[in-house]
Amino acid sequence: SVERGPGFGKKVAAAEEEILPVIKKHNPAFAAKLAELKTTAKPKYRMILMMAGRVLDMARMGKDESLVRDAIQAVSLEYDTKELSIRYDKAADPEKAGIKADLKVKVAELFDLRLKGQEFKVKMIEKDLAKLKKNIETRKAGKAKIVEERVGQLTGESVGW
Repeated sequence: SVERGPGFGKKVAAAEEEILPVIKKHNPAFAAKLAELKTTAKPKYRMILMMAGRVLDMARMGKDESLVRDAIQAVSLEYDTKELSIRYDKAADPEKAGIKADLKVKVAELFDLRLKGQEFKVKMIEKDLAKLKKNIETRKAGKAKIVEERVGQLTGESVGW
């Protein structure tokens, strides 16, 4: 397969060691699906594992365990929706309605998880913005002192660092 570059096997092994325990903790059913894929569809297994790693890295930045759980659930739902889509394409007409209903439920759940993630990002941005605004106000209030200190550094009349 052309999907691999140098060190790909090591990346997968590292991902397995780091990511699989987190998946097992938060979604044992998905972990079981991955274990099955590892033996039946190794390229798909590797792709999902690497995708889970990227999603988990982003979730961990938020330092919130619920974000990690939601990230694992989102990867699981992504996998499920893709599989249902494939099943839908291959299904006979009488089966399509049931598959479509399952797909609708999973897509709605995935939508909610993504929306929750976006809301979290907005809160983090608002928090950073509040810090930045406070810093600006502090600097405005201390402008004269800051300017004097910098002029002293530039002229060598103050010690500075």
